[in-house]
Amino acid sequence: MDNTTGLIILILIILLQLKERELKVQRMWIAPVLIAYLTELKKVEELYLRETKLSDYSPLNEMKSITRLDLIGNNIEDIRPICTLTSLKSLFLSSNNISNITGINQLTNLEELSLGYNTIHSIQPISELKNLKELDLKYNEINDISPLSKLEQLNTLQY
Repeated sequence: MDNTTGLIILILIILLQLKERELKVQRMWIAPVLIAYLTELKKVEELYLRETKLSDYSPLNEMKSITRLDLIGNNIEDIRPICTLTSLKSLFLSSNNISNITGINQLTNLEELSLGYNTIHSIQPISELKNLKELDLKYNEINDISPLSKLEQLNTLQY
């Protein structure tokens, strides 16, 4: 067993014993095998995986107890795996490679959504997020923000 394998095994053991409701990993590469094991963390409600060079995060769709998810600064293109996490209240996806947000309308409990610094054109799916209070759409390719007129709870918009 090389040092890398040993380190991964040690990290997995620590993660599986985690009893906290919050887990933060920032500015470090995460092995794909670790993402799969994160689904075993049943008590985690807040997950921060910022700038981890993450592109495949589909195993996270099993973490149904998450209310806050931060995936800022990764290589994410497809948000569909996240769209099954209906307990989410806060979702941070800025600085990725997202152009299509189809399916985000399923996250009806969202109160805070950050999609800045992507290549999004259409924000129509956001119009169904009736609980949304804060929305960041800075530095995208959006021409029409009229769908946001349906969001009566929205009090903060960055565009």
